[in-house]
Amino acid sequence: KIASIRELLPRLYIEIAILSCYRYLSQTTYDQIVHRLCSMVRGIGDPLVAAYAWAYLARKGREVVPNISNEYLHKSLADHLSIFHRVRFSGSSSGQNMGPRFRRRLKAIGVDLPQYMNLISPAIEWLVMSVAVKPTEESLHRVIAASQSSGRNAVLLQHVMHYFPSHLVSSRASTMTNMIVDCDAQGVAPAKLFAALGACLVQSPPDGGSKQFLVILNEVWAHIVEMQELQDYLSCAHVWIEFALQHFTLKQVDQMLGNVLNHVVSAQNAALTTEAVNTETEEVALGKTQIQEYLLMIVTKIIMYHKDFNLLLAMTHFLPLLDTFEGVYQVQANKCILEAFVSHSTPTSDPMIINAMFGVGKVVHDSINTLSFSDEVRQISKLISGFVLKIRFGRDVEKNLNFFVECRRAFCNLDSVKAQLVLGVTELAMRAHRLVGGKHTKRTAAFLRACIAYCYITIPSMDDEILRLRLYTLASQISLANSSFHQGESLIKAAIQLISNVPVRTDSPDGQTNQVFRKLVTEIAQVCNLLVVAPGHPADGKLSLVTMLVDTILGYPWPEQTGCKSQCLISVFPLLASLAQSHVPLYFESVEHENNSLLSKGGSDFLPLLQELIQRVTTTLISDLEILCSDNPELCSSLALRALHELTSRARLDRSSANTIVALNKFVLKSTDEHLKAVQLWHDAMLARRVDASLDPMAQRILSALAQ
Repeated sequence: KIASIRELLPRLYIEIAILSCYRYLSQTTYDQIVHRLCSMVRGIGDPLVAAYAWAYLARKGREVVPNISNEYLHKSLADHLSIFHRVRFSGSSSGQNMGPRFRRRLKAIGVDLPQYMNLISPAIEWLVMSVAVKPTEESLHRVIAASQSSGRNAVLLQHVMHYFPSHLVSSRASTMTNMIVDCDAQGVAPAKLFAALGACLVQSPPDGGSKQFLVILNEVWAHIVEMQELQDYLSCAHVWIEFALQHFTLKQVDQMLGNVLNHVVSAQNAALTTEAVNTETEEVALGKTQIQEYLLMIVTKIIMYHKDFNLLLAMTHFLPLLDTFEGVYQVQANKCILEAFVSHSTPTSDPMIINAMFGVGKVVHDSINTLSFSDEVRQISKLISGFVLKIRFGRDVEKNLNFFVECRRAFCNLDSVKAQLVLGVTELAMRAHRLVGGKHTKRTAAFLRACIAYCYITIPSMDDEILRLRLYTLASQISLANSSFHQGESLIKAAIQLISNVPVRTDSPDGQTNQVFRKLVTEIAQVCNLLVVAPGHPADGKLSLVTMLVDTILGYPWPEQTGCKSQCLISVFPLLASLAQSHVPLYFESVEHENNSLLSKGGSDFLPLLQELIQRVTTTLISDLEILCSDNPELCSSLALRALHELTSRARLDRSSANTIVALNKFVLKSTDEHLKAVQLWHDAMLARRVDASLDPMAQRILSALAQ
């Protein structure tokens, strides 16, 4: 019935479609049948129709009989190339220009030659892919031979380099180069072919060593530099630069970059002249985008293969190449360089590297605006902070401080970077402290004051109040450790004043609410620890800073039912107990212990003032616990137990402390487990103080109250 169909094309497609039905007749005739069908396709006069018929036969052949020989595929490919070559140049006197018959055929169907080649390309691609399923040296040789004998079809070469293994293609690099130069470029630009060949060589370098590599590179590069279109030139250049990076030194790569730079600068100058006359079209904008992407690939590959920035920045054309980037691509290129420097570079003091990377970081920093995402800001802050950490000047701390000053000016929009700068300056101060053994000279003392002044100026410029409070505390510790008491107390005062300005809650960029007041509790505890050493200068009044902190805690708008106010007041107990001792329990080595104790506690008004503060704190604490007890008794019991611990371990046993302990025990009674802990805690305190509760009436009274 199929044989009775008079038209060739329907008869051929139907027989190919039911090719699997031949298994009912014989299992050994498939090879003959496929070859017969392959020969039948020759009768189709149109090369485009014939190409898809051969492609369909290749598909069904792989599906039905995947194990038979690829001979029919090679035959199909060779026949197609031969027929297409004859049809295309039929009637042409030179044998190289398109024949009049083929030209009339294209005009009849309404396409030009490049469009026709694009239509025929998928069929050729399928045939080449089918041949490359079982790739061998022989199969590649036969495909290349078929192409050479039929006009060196560019479409065929493109698919051969894509589907055949790269090591087979790279072993014939010289042959492929000559074929690309001599091939018919209709349908596929030579730039795509050179780029495909370069990709094969990058994946699998050919045999022969560096001399052979240089011969291939020189031969190909000579053709690449002659390309007129910048987009075509860069599409090849970025691939072959990677090949040079693999096998040659940066000197040869720098020469190639110089050629790239000349092409780009010339194209940009020409574009400026054109834009002065005509408005930019969408096609031109798309071409500019593609050019920027190719340039970004070049920079990325250079960074990927070479991590030594001493060598990279010594290249003549590397930094000028960065100036050719525009817009987002400029930011991406500089960010790529900064990431590589932070990840792979060692600490350096080289002024050339510092200057270059400083400019790179400035470009990345300036890309941030009000519309930038928080993740992007966080990523850039991390990169710039990493760059700052990579710069070390050794014992020359003054030069390092000058570098930090320049960084503060350049990277003024990032809190994380400014925080890293403050940490770096405090580390410089302590490094100078170690260098002089804690005994500052006139010069080192001036340097120390400059470091503290840097912190005092930089910290207020940050937006994060908790971060500022933490840095104020750190800077004051550094200042006191280096005998700079006036600056240290100024920093402590600034930290206490900042507490009042800390918002209770803030909204994060992701829409969540941050409970800042909970972080504030921890920072207030750190300030309390610091006030043991510097409770306030006597000229400002006894315990001026301590009084200021207590007033700030009491005046802060703490949310109710959170217990945070009570936690802060409990943190004040150890501070007040330490100040009540005859000698300061904490001190810096640079401060004379005895003189500081006398300076802080001199005068008859010290103890009454301290007692007044203790009374204010305990009264406020009990009032706050009474409010908390009604809604959250468990939290109230926990806080009361913590307050009992502070009192029993530090307070003197008198009527006032006894009344406070009894009052706190009422809150502890809300939880049975906490009550038992309180009783045990009091017994432990009595043992520690070596007080016999049975002989001490005050202790007996407290124990009776606890046991109720």
